[in-house]
Amino acid sequence: SSVSTIENFAIFNCNHLSAIDFPLSITDIGGLSFSNCSSLSSITIQPSITSIEAGAFAGCKGLTSIYSYHKTPIILSSQTPWGLIGVFEGVDTNTCKLYVPIGSKSAYQIAPVWKSFTHIDATLTGASLEIADAISIYPNPATVCFTVNTGENASVEIYSINGPLVLKTQVKDNEYISTNTLSAGLYL
Repeated sequence: SSVSTIENFAIFNCNHLSAIDFPLSITDIGGLSFSNCSSLSSITIQPSITSIEAGAFAGCKGLTSIYSYHKTPIILSSQTPWGLIGVFEGVDTNTCKLYVPIGSKSAYQIAPVWKSFTHIDATLTGASLEIADAISIYPNPATVCFTVNTGENASVEIYSINGPLVLKTQVKDNEYISTNTLSAGLYL
């Protein structure tokens, strides 16, 4: 959860990686980062990802499904210091299925690179997007307390940046949650 960028060539030529579900902390995927991962069959592109560089999934011949949670297709780069390399170069776009949010199919059908996919299925509900849009937490950052606005009752879990659960509670809409018992630090 502390990683925001996958660097160039990060997982290049890996034969054992079968699926990638990027965490919401990832914003950038570097050039050729997953290229030639022959066993890779599925990737999930979260809405937090703003940049996918050239050749990121080039040569991933086993890719059969891509789940993109972007309502508007992300612009894909093809320029590298090594020349032009498509993000999905070598992927069979006739058999690999692209799943996109409901209402986004026509945008993907005309977007550069994305339009090369023959099977674009607009069935993703984008539940993670809808939930994120419906929740507000303030103040953020918080020092002694914060309020969660959800429009209804909710369960709140707070994790330390290292991963352990430090607080779990049920709250009502706009209920005050005290953080003064937590040590100073970063929490999720």
